[in-house]
Amino acid sequence: MATKKSFIVALIVVLCLSLLSACGGNNSGKKVDKENEVKASDNGSEASALPAGFTSGKYDPPITMTTIGSRPSLKFRDGETIDDNAHSRWAKETLGIDIKYLWTAPNGDDAKTKLSLALSANEPLPDVLMVDDKGFESQLIESGKFMDLKEAFDMYASDYVKKLYNDTPGVWNRYSRDGKIYGIPHLNVAMQNDPILWIRQDWMDKLKLPAPKTIEDVEKIMDAFVNQDPDGNSKKDTFGLAMSQNFKDWISDTSWVFGAYGTVPKIWTEGKDGNLEYGSVDPGAKDALAKLNEWFKKGYISKEFGAMDGGKASELILNGKAGIIGGAYWLGNWPLPDAIKNNPGAVFKPYAIPVGPDGKIGRQGQTIAGGGLMVNKDYKHVDALFLYLNTLFEGANPAVGSKFEHGFLEGYDYVMKDGKASGLDADIPGGKMDVFQYFLTTQRPNEPMLEMETFTKLFNGGKAETPFELIAAQQLPVRIEGGAIAYSQKDASKKDMFEGPATPTMELKGEILNTMEAETFIKIIYGEAPLDAFDQFVKEWKSKGGNEIAKEVNDWYQTVK
Repeated sequence: MATKKSFIVALIVVLCLSLLSACGGNNSGKKVDKENEVKASDNGSEASALPAGFTSGKYDPPITMTTIGSRPSLKFRDGETIDDNAHSRWAKETLGIDIKYLWTAPNGDDAKTKLSLALSANEPLPDVLMVDDKGFESQLIESGKFMDLKEAFDMYASDYVKKLYNDTPGVWNRYSRDGKIYGIPHLNVAMQNDPILWIRQDWMDKLKLPAPKTIEDVEKIMDAFVNQDPDGNSKKDTFGLAMSQNFKDWISDTSWVFGAYGTVPKIWTEGKDGNLEYGSVDPGAKDALAKLNEWFKKGYISKEFGAMDGGKASELILNGKAGIIGGAYWLGNWPLPDAIKNNPGAVFKPYAIPVGPDGKIGRQGQTIAGGGLMVNKDYKHVDALFLYLNTLFEGANPAVGSKFEHGFLEGYDYVMKDGKASGLDADIPGGKMDVFQYFLTTQRPNEPMLEMETFTKLFNGGKAETPFELIAAQQLPVRIEGGAIAYSQKDASKKDMFEGPATPTMELKGEILNTMEAETFIKIIYGEAPLDAFDQFVKEWKSKGGNEIAKEVNDWYQTVK
């Protein structure tokens, strides 16, 4: 993540709708040919049997997979197109799967419109869709045009793929309806954005401050950063904490402050009675707001925080005006190197989030299951989709000597140079390509916990042995340390357990309730409203639609349990 711009572009790619599909051309049935079982030997797991007609590791003759595309950021080498590129050729030559595009759209919204029209007009639909829009996913499921994939997953997914999904709690929730599964979700890297604390270590050393373990420890550090002139300019012009108005944010995050009092705002988590509860109306949120108001009055937080999103608040760190920021383990790669460049002598060290006064700890957590692949109910080769996925997953944690040991497409994401693999942009003729954007999933296949487990191994002195570990070992030491710290607090991460589409009352009243929440929280912290305004907010939130939303959320939750 070299620049803020590149991060935002990447984030948009992840969040926007990406739609791809597949269509069968070979009429071979679903009868299992035991003699032609495919083994995912590269990752040490045995794949389930595939149908007759599949021989020598591929379909011969090739079957057709039609698809649609809506990725304006997708770029190709000169002479290549969306229909003819390195990945489509690989799929046809290696797997016997001929990927064809029915049509393309300039963006996700246009693709949704076109698909909605096709649904209403009963026009032909693509066979496999990569969708990352909960509302549209629900519309597709309710159309009755898409397949329950539970039996196909059990039959065709490799043992390795099954383990990855079965080891991920709630992985199917987003696509589950009445015991059926209508999508294969993409698996994200675990804890990719779960915050830790990044602190100016040079300031701590100068002021002889110990490492923080509790909220009280963090307060002492912030007080010193504000009142003891850590930058040595003889001015009282530094803040303790860079803080976003959003509380739960990708950078300048303060979800960990709420977590110290037993809740995380803006998400639904399971309560003691097994029902989902909204974190912003939990009594612990009142205690967190009281603490933030105290910090604000003491000058630990900028008076402008109420107008700052995460990126704007992080400028306090970049400009040397704040000493602590909550954010992901990768902040050591970006943007903190820019802060070091702007402030010669600056040193940042990652720390675990602190424990609250009653021993509580928590933070926002990355949801592992993302958007997923949905399959047309009339598609005759769902087995081919699993062959495709099983094969790509062999690259999630490749073995030495395996087909994906160095990368996915030689000449695109790596080259062999003097007998060694190189993924450097300068070494690859035409430059390095984002090959994952070519995939039906539009993203790299992941073993969710692998990166954090690898960073932990390396940080604790373990030797890099596998291809994945050897690449991870090339990361900045501070990123490796940050990843290990994030992983050490994996149980503190609180994931949003509501993964359904917006409920009817959310659609009708959600924006009003969210505005009321934001205004109340900011006013309490600024001291413009008393702390007891929180109690009135909770009362109004419940009476003005919150109770209905909670019922709808839990009605959904009962269908996926």
